[in-house]
Amino acid sequence: NSLYCVGSNGFYYSNDQGDNWTKSNGGLTVNYFNLMTIAGSELYIGSYGGGVFKSIDFGNNWTYSAFDSTNIYVLYSFNNNVFASKSYGCNLGPHLYESIDNGLTWPLSDSGITTMPFKDMATFGRYIIAGGDCDIYLSADTGRTWTSMYTSDLPDTGNIIRLTSSLFVKDSLIFLATDGGGLYCTSDTGRSWVSKSINMSQLSH
Repeated sequence: NSLYCVGSNGFYYSNDQGDNWTKSNGGLTVNYFNLMTIAGSELYIGSYGGGVFKSIDFGNNWTYSAFDSTNIYVLYSFNNNVFASKSYGCNLGPHLYESIDNGLTWPLSDSGITTMPFKDMATFGRYIIAGGDCDIYLSADTGRTWTSMYTSDLPDTGNIIRLTSSLFVKDSLIFLATDGGGLYCTSDTGRSWVSKSINMSQLSH
């Protein structure tokens, strides 16, 4: 029943519903962390400038996992596997990595992906969704291959609109919050999208 959080001073945990927090940075070589995910009993945290670290003892100790001196933009777990995205820029690669061996190796998992960076991921039944500044992708095979969900219903991307600010799923609906283009929803796994925003522009979690 522990609570976990990361920030500009590292990793913290609380065992009393948030009344008190304990800093636990043993093994961490950088301080600024922005992402966290849990895969089974392991914790993974992503940093600005230091890559990914993992803990097998609920955050008491940390070991380096991958992507030294790299900014991590997405860290997401699915079926105890962990995805990480580290590149920046719509046409820069590589794109998306997946570890299926508890963070020991991180091979590319980006077949079908042509644009970056990713900003958020979500799960919809057996599907994984990955949204970025310039496109949004769907995988039906646990990340081995990806198909674009972008249609003309969504706003054009460019210097002003970044396609994905955040993704979230509610029942049979997938919602896409854009940075500069409003809120959109699909009920058919991306074959069509409907605008759900009125006077909305910049949206986030």
